[in-house]
Amino acid sequence: IIKGGAALGRKKSETIPYAYGEPEITTVVVCFFLLDCCERYPELRSVIVTEALRRLKGGLWLEKGEKHSRIMDGEEETFAAMCHACVILLRALPRTRVLLLKEGLVGCLLGVVKTWSSGRAKSPGDLPTWLS
Repeated sequence: IIKGGAALGRKKSETIPYAYGEPEITTVVVCFFLLDCCERYPELRSVIVTEALRRLKGGLWLEKGEKHSRIMDGEEETFAAMCHACVILLRALPRTRVLLLKEGLVGCLLGVVKTWSSGRAKSPGDLPTWLS
């Protein structure tokens, strides 16, 4: 559900478009549900955040280690939704932020930005969804 409209088999180009901001709203609603679960069951906090971080990392293509990682083709919208979800969860649950380091995501995410910025000179354009 967090992965956005693309994960539900819907595309922006379809004749029945989904509303502007729908993926973001869906992400926020699901995150608030997960945060409610974390409040009621504190023992699930690290499990929920770890799973979100692993799904985020699952959307990356790691080339030559973490320094040249990129987002898998066609997964930009999904990756953007998972980034949004992870930011919400990590900001709301500060004690779980160490899981970001344990999952090795810092170097991977920096690699994605570095790969995008190095290719930007070849094809200039707007910021990608996952970076905004």
